[in-house]
Amino acid sequence: TDCSYQLFQVVNYKKFFFQENRFGVIFTQLPLLIGVYLHLPMKMLLYLYSISFPLEYIIILWINVSVFKCREAALATVLSLLVGVAATFFHSITETHQVLAISSLLYGFFYSRGREINNLKQYSMLFGILLWALLTHPIAIFTVLFVIGFSFLQRKIELKRAILSAGFCLLILVVKIILTPKGSYDGKLYDHLY
Repeated sequence: TDCSYQLFQVVNYKKFFFQENRFGVIFTQLPLLIGVYLHLPMKMLLYLYSISFPLEYIIILWINVSVFKCREAALATVLSLLVGVAATFFHSITETHQVLAISSLLYGFFYSRGREINNLKQYSMLFGILLWALLTHPIAIFTVLFVIGFSFLQRKIELKRAILSAGFCLLILVVKIILTPKGSYDGKLYDHLY
């Protein structure tokens, strides 16, 4: 129902709609918003919005395989969409699955860059991926910290990079906790995080 609600908001108000300030969903709403401004029929808007989710996963897969040369990260993306489907109500169109895919992109980045993260472009990519994940769903704090710790244990990144990445995540988490209203859905999730 979240996606239906977001679709309704974007189509009717002709602007992005970030429920619970989950700005990371911008990439799945962008094709829909473009379609709205092109005055496409509703059926076409539904198709555009529906295809934006698998398209996001395909792009993440492509980056992991072609750019980062990390087939394990690509496999993790696919498995995050398949494993446990029968035991959950989540579907590939939810922010939680998007966070899992973005977290696999983070691992692909660490795999390809590893100890070589040394210039502004590479740090921008790292912080961009972390920010994208953390602004998509509150649960991202667990997945990205897991990837950072796992990458460190596999010696894909140095201790300094792991601490810097984890520190950035915690900083974003604190800012989000401060800015999130107490009674909101995400506010309740952050309360449980304590």
